[in-house]
Amino acid sequence: MAPRILLGVLLVAPAVIGQTASPQFAKPTVGLILTFQQQPAPAFARELRRSVDEVFRPAGLGFHWLTDLKVQPGTYDRAIVANLTGRCDPRRMDELPATSHGRLQLGTTVVNDGEVIPFINLHCDDMARVVSAQRAVTPNRLQLDAMFYRVAARVMAHELMHALLKTTDHRNTDCARAPLRAADLMMNAKLQPSEVAALREIGRAWHVKLAREGSPAAGQ
Repeated sequence: MAPRILLGVLLVAPAVIGQTASPQFAKPTVGLILTFQQQPAPAFARELRRSVDEVFRPAGLGFHWLTDLKVQPGTYDRAIVANLTGRCDPRRMDELPATSHGRLQLGTTVVNDGEVIPFINLHCDDMARVVSAQRAVTPNRLQLDAMFYRVAARVMAHELMHALLKTTDHRNTDCARAPLRAADLMMNAKLQPSEVAALREIGRAWHVKLAREGSPAAGQ
């Protein structure tokens, strides 16, 4: 059966974000590999990393951010590929017509034969359209730019929850809600205690597997 898509977003061109890989990690690690369809704004990858790391910090997961598909097997407990389409740049708002977020699919996670695959997509042009629709109520450009970065982080966190927990479920929480609400554009996303517990549980499961096999899992 051909893969079907959930609610995602996608990636673009290689370059490293953050430190280089090391063979062992003290805490569960996720190799998060970004690909970009077009060159992103210089601040985009930095802001995305900062915000997403902040969301998942309570769960104790260590994201290793890269933009290179040539990742050495065995480096991470799990590897996720994030494909970002369009141009990931707040200035894109000046070039695209505004559209309500209820009409757009900002992100997707791939599902094949009922199994969630560690491949997510983020659609930067559609995120720019959503934020552009807020110009009437938020005319300040710095605030609009911050909103664009916030939306990108929310969409990334949402799709990562699908990929990490291997679920298609939605709930009325910051990182599991679909579609986004207008209020979500104004606030940073936070994990709920139950979500933190679920993520910590998969981290423990990775360590159990590591102890049994004697080496890190290769991008499960």
